[in-house]
Amino acid sequence: MGNKHNEVSEYALVKAIINDESDKMRRLAHLLHIDVASIQMMWLVFIHDLSEEKQIREELEEYLFKYYKTAVIQTIDHCIIALMGNCSYKYNEYEIAAEYIDTTNSSSLIFEMVYAPRMRNTQDVRRMYRLVNSVGRKVHLIYEHRKLYTAAEMRTMKQAIDMSAQGEEVLEEWMAVIDPLLDDPDLLKTLMTFLLDAKGNYDECGKMLFVHKNTVKYRIKKISELIGYDVTVNSEFYDVCIACMIYRLIHS
Repeated sequence: MGNKHNEVSEYALVKAIINDESDKMRRLAHLLHIDVASIQMMWLVFIHDLSEEKQIREELEEYLFKYYKTAVIQTIDHCIIALMGNCSYKYNEYEIAAEYIDTTNSSSLIFEMVYAPRMRNTQDVRRMYRLVNSVGRKVHLIYEHRKLYTAAEMRTMKQAIDMSAQGEEVLEEWMAVIDPLLDDPDLLKTLMTFLLDAKGNYDECGKMLFVHKNTVKYRIKKISELIGYDVTVNSEFYDVCIACMIYRLIHS
């Protein structure tokens, strides 16, 4: 995990970055010959058992250096923090993350991974690190079948968690969005699975619900008509998505 007591170490550098200590970060980066200015990507990989940390970190390091010229990987608490830059232009960075979580030999040892692009400075890194930790394991109450989450999904989850704690009046207001479905378990489950678990993919939703994708399409059309939101259109399903998250939080 790196020598925590040796100030000139990658561990100390990562701590300086997530604590938004810019001067210390620049000094350490200079001494370690690491191009921190190029870092724009962060992965947070949360693991079950620290005894397996070395194995996971070494495998992750080998994987990341296939795609990134700059990569700093250290473990803080139960989280492996990977900060990367200078990605080969021919690769889609989200697909790199998705492929890792799908193919890693350490999948059973990882309970959550967050993909956070556009980290412009240490403040962005610190904010995202704190946000993810504030959401904590509630992520699994909202997303029941996934391990990989984007920074945008984390921000939305944080909003849903905050809303769910604001009292009965606020909860009633949000539940009103999906109220026409609350007495129809099949439609309600289809909506939640479609938006939250299948990311709006009919095929994936059908597999998860063990029904044909045409059944999913029929149900989604009916759901949209009942609630007055077209849940297949990005600009319309935000409120519905928040309502679904809150429902799972309060009924888990």
